[in-house]
Amino acid sequence: MKQLSLGGGCLGGSAHTGSEELRHECNGNKLIVEDMALAVGSDEHIEPHSGSGSASASSMSGLSIHDHAGDAAKPATLAVDGHSGCNYDLRDLVQLGKLGSGNSGTVMKVLHVPSSRVIAKKTIVIEQNNAIVKQQIYRELTIMRSVAEHRNIVEFYGAHNLSSDSINGSNDVVILMEYMNCGSLDTITRTYKSLQRRGILAANRSYPVQEWFSKPVIISRIAYSVLNGLSYLYENYKIIHRDIKPSNVLINSKGRIKLCDFGVSRKLNNSIADTFVGTSTYMSPERIQGNKYTTKGDVWSLGLMLIELLTGEFPLGGHNDTPDGILDLLQRIVNEPAPKLPSSVIKVLPPDMVNFIDLCCVKVEKDRGSLQELLKHPFIVRFRTKESTDAFKLWTKDIRRWMQEERNYKKETSEHSMLLKKQHNTNDTRHSRHMTSSLK
Repeated sequence: MKQLSLGGGCLGGSAHTGSEELRHECNGNKLIVEDMALAVGSDEHIEPHSGSGSASASSMSGLSIHDHAGDAAKPATLAVDGHSGCNYDLRDLVQLGKLGSGNSGTVMKVLHVPSSRVIAKKTIVIEQNNAIVKQQIYRELTIMRSVAEHRNIVEFYGAHNLSSDSINGSNDVVILMEYMNCGSLDTITRTYKSLQRRGILAANRSYPVQEWFSKPVIISRIAYSVLNGLSYLYENYKIIHRDIKPSNVLINSKGRIKLCDFGVSRKLNNSIADTFVGTSTYMSPERIQGNKYTTKGDVWSLGLMLIELLTGEFPLGGHNDTPDGILDLLQRIVNEPAPKLPSSVIKVLPPDMVNFIDLCCVKVEKDRGSLQELLKHPFIVRFRTKESTDAFKLWTKDIRRWMQEERNYKKETSEHSMLLKKQHNTNDTRHSRHMTSSLK
């Protein structure tokens, strides 16, 4: 059963435009966000103008929906536990481009004109009477409402419920969140491979590590940020993420790394959980077997993700060894030895980095590294310096430049394809007219 991740309910948040901090307070609470290759820190700035709105309330499966009676052009504002007051009116948003799409919705890059802030707008169609989706919406809204602002958690700006489609029996939910101008680790990896295929980046066949992730400082900073975000969620709220994967780790050109997508997160009871949710490909063995698990399940997922970043292949199905369906993959996770870095990769990496990844990928949960143990690991500690922070920031700026190069290429390719199609249609029309004239 596919899980749909959502976010909503504007209760507060903050963001940065250049060096100026802009803060939006909604009922005095601060919040965070969610999914899909975007988040904090935009450099874009456009001259603002004003916009406003108001709301009244009804309810939906634990969510409060503020309907705008007498104002058909204005969507409703979602809220949690009766709290609302979103400062972002959808009528004040100008679409700048598409960021991505998937099972969990379509994400657009938009400008909030009154504040001159570039943010991300995610739109999700929800079938009516879908209790599972509504429960997941409420779960994520509840988490976003309860968790205070943190440097490794994506921020949340608000959510709106658009008019119901009486024909298709669906509702659009619009979620506003931070814009991450470098995208997700998944997007970055795909861009790297695309640039290599196009010959823009040289492919070094003799070096077994993806060049963009070859420096230990890059992997260390990513690992630290993920662990720090997970530790914050657990230590302060007893929440585990349960869906750590490249597409849920977001980066911006200011050197920030943040977690997103809390649709399958859950509060722990007595430090254990026993529900089967999340992305099965990154699930730990104990979760697949239906055993109770702790935050170490996310540590396993982190280990798989780091191996994937270094090698460019998912460790349980890459290198021309694709599993025969999901059941085959799950059986591999449970029955085969724990995934490890290939020997060719181990030779070019520092020993403490290899040891760190090995501690993440231990099959027996009790022997696997914990969040706190790994945060104190030498591979993490030795890169917790200002020099390392500056080096990572420079890396993110290079990544953003390459991401822009890829976007420009895709835009030009799309425009060229549309032009060729238009010319083809024009030629077909001329040929048809010529044939008709000849028959006469």
